Amino acid sequence: MPTKHVWVRRLEQKDIPQLSQWLLDTPDNHYDKEIFFYPQTITLVAHKDRNLVFMPLQLTITLESLAVNPENTNTETSLSMAELMRTAVYEANLRGVKEIYFVGTNADTIKFAEHRNFEKIEHPVFRIKLDELP
Repeated sequence: MPTKHVWVRRLEQKDIPQLSQWLLDTPDNHYDKEIFFYPQTITLVAHKDRNLVFMPLQLTITLESLAVNPENTNTETSLSMAELMRTAVYEANLRGVKEIYFVGTNADTIKFAEHRNFEKIEHPVFRIKLDELP
């Protein structure tokens, strides 16, 4: 028998009690309840004849791929990073974005992030480059 198509829609008020219960009942779900109240978050619902899965869709800012002038002093790079970070926070606030991710790939940038209130995430992070999708 063919599988009935799964549809996706936005969360409706009537879904909130079920979403709340499923968040508690889903194993290993280290959910962050704050993201549901971020101004740029929407919650999607996969459904067919009943709801199947809820998933919040959150906009974030990601900082990565630094290009540092090799002639910089450590002080110049540190001051530049601090100003870039302040500007990233400013841009996030303008857009209603509530989380900034920093991809640290070397000891200096990791140290910077650790001293700037970034929280190290212990969960794997994955990405999709939309231009590379088939």
